[in-house]
Amino acid sequence: MRVLLALLLMASLALLSACTSQQDPAAVQSGGCAPFHSQYLPPDERVSARITYCDSGDGWTGVVETAPYPPGTRRVDLMLAGYPGTPGVTLRAVSLDTGVGAELKTPQPGERWQRVIVDVPPAVHSSVFAIRLEDASSQPFGWAGIGASRQSLGQALVSGALPMLAAVVLANTWLLLVAMLLPGAGTPQQRVLNALLAAGCVWLLVFNLFVLSQPVGKVGAAFTVLLPFLMPLLRRHDFRAAGADALALQRCLLPALLLSCLVLWIGLFPFRSDGGSWNEAASRWRDLPMDSWLPYVFGEMLAKGRLDVPMIGDWLSSDRPPLQVGLYLQMRGLLPGPHGLAYQGVSTWAQALVLVPLGVLAGRVVDRPAQAITLFVLALSPLMLLNTLFVWPKLIAATFCLIYYQCLFPLHGRGRPWIKAGIAASLALLAHGGALFFLVGVTALHLAWYRRNSLALIVRTAPVAALLYLPWIAYQRLVDPPGDRLIKWHFAGRIQADQDTVLQAISSAYAGLTPGEWISGRAHSLSNIVKGMFSGPADAFAVLIGRDIDSMSHVVNQSFFHLAYSMWFASPLLLVPCIALLRRQADPALRPIAQALAAAAASLLFWLLVMFEGGSTLIHQGAYAAVLLLQMGILLAMRRTLPWVFHAVSIGNVAVAIAVYMLDRQFLPGKQATYVVVTLLLTGGLFSALRCAALQGPPSAAEAPK
Repeated sequence: MRVLLALLLMASLALLSACTSQQDPAAVQSGGCAPFHSQYLPPDERVSARITYCDSGDGWTGVVETAPYPPGTRRVDLMLAGYPGTPGVTLRAVSLDTGVGAELKTPQPGERWQRVIVDVPPAVHSSVFAIRLEDASSQPFGWAGIGASRQSLGQALVSGALPMLAAVVLANTWLLLVAMLLPGAGTPQQRVLNALLAAGCVWLLVFNLFVLSQPVGKVGAAFTVLLPFLMPLLRRHDFRAAGADALALQRCLLPALLLSCLVLWIGLFPFRSDGGSWNEAASRWRDLPMDSWLPYVFGEMLAKGRLDVPMIGDWLSSDRPPLQVGLYLQMRGLLPGPHGLAYQGVSTWAQALVLVPLGVLAGRVVDRPAQAITLFVLALSPLMLLNTLFVWPKLIAATFCLIYYQCLFPLHGRGRPWIKAGIAASLALLAHGGALFFLVGVTALHLAWYRRNSLALIVRTAPVAALLYLPWIAYQRLVDPPGDRLIKWHFAGRIQADQDTVLQAISSAYAGLTPGEWISGRAHSLSNIVKGMFSGPADAFAVLIGRDIDSMSHVVNQSFFHLAYSMWFASPLLLVPCIALLRRQADPALRPIAQALAAAAASLLFWLLVMFEGGSTLIHQGAYAAVLLLQMGILLAMRRTLPWVFHAVSIGNVAVAIAVYMLDRQFLPGKQATYVVVTLLLTGGLFSALRCAALQGPPSAAEAPK
């Protein structure tokens, strides 16, 4: 109820701000001429702007300047047209008090209006400033235009935020109904995990149907979405009991839903995007490539009944596993447009679902408050925040990797874990190939831990995984061959696609490699993994006491690449005293911590050994499940041995996340208050939801695994 009240308050504040926010200075310009002077620039009533294509066309020269911006406005939302990158045409932020200016790097939109968000350097935004377009070029393509969208914040929320919110709510409701309709007993958390496995199979089925035929795919997608909504109407239920069941299951899903809303809010506010580009999400905290957009392009291609070879750039459709494509295709037909916004919303929600298996794992070791704090720290970690907005499907793979891990290392030995393990392993690989590093590492650990009993389980699991994976192998070999680019990239160092087999590529790569070179490469890779054990906490502390743009950008960049650095105050160095103290405790309930840390270590070791290029062990080239499991293991070990350190580290990490990833932008005063208040409300709602979703606590010594 408190979460719902917070959401209602958020909506009220957003609508209030839409009515009271002040006029955008970019909407008031001096100089230049009206856009209609260019016969090549299509008229757009949604833009208030001036251009430098006037009486003399490209040959006109002059200046267009916006109205003044208040001090402290760090990011400016502009509409641009023309060719501001042409020599002699520059866009600058200029302080009106000191005259200090800085050139702003922008794209070249050409004969259309394009929305861009530019960062204003501290030397300029510390005082009143204006954005100035200076045109000194009389050459062809020597003109540009600058202005602002006439769209109010309220209109932007309706057109930009609402389609994404609809995607999140629809996907959440669908998964909730799947969990309710699946047969079987168990805790709500376990039933949601089963629903995730079923959902992954459905997404794969939808993808396969679209590959067979576009009409069949559309019918199958609509059927799979609508069936869970229709089943309660066709079956007689005790509605009171069904309501209580739905509430219990939704309690498990609510953290993922609120994390999705939080990330979309802090990532895309003020929601000016029309969903036609990947740039805004990819450039929110650092510049990233278009990898997150590839499943959308793949889905659109199948939805329109065609196969492009290559799909985009030099990427083949068979280079990218299909699970997120199937999810998007399943939801696409029932979601409001634009399709790019629906894709962003449903994909962000899917990445956030990794909180569900993480919560189950945390519940094995610590009590409910500690579970909530641990998951809150993980949810606000740089890995989670950036990768739930930049939606390449690596966190979806992590979700199924962690389900696979729980099947191999259960608290109890009941049921047939090999069936679920096989499904989870296959779905993890069908989400992203980087899952292989985690799956192999965990399987090797299981063989070492349980030996003969492990072999029997693995022998049963493998055929289930292979059977589910076979249709994708068929697509790679028969529809859009060869589909082995990423394997050769990681295991043989070949980035460009070629016709050699995987074995030929690996043999050729290692044929010219000496033992000394291989060892040197492993040392370089190890240094990338451990880099930042000392500097990570130091830089995080510097952000808390300084909060300047350069230090925050440094933390974002280093956290994206280096595993130890990305954990900030929860440095792996803390494991040294924690493990020493844990060894003195004879509580069998602590075994899950040892298993989690060992699984993460085994996965990282396999990753370290098999990545061909030395130094390529950067977070985004590995398995995210290993990183999350390691950080969770560190936090849980601290909670059981050094509680005061656990709370200090947790507070510090959350404070850094809020400073670097949430409160890093300054908008116009009318929008800034809305942004900050809603951000804090969603953050508090996320923590409350994690408290409600937490399990009752770890098992007693009598219930602990033997």
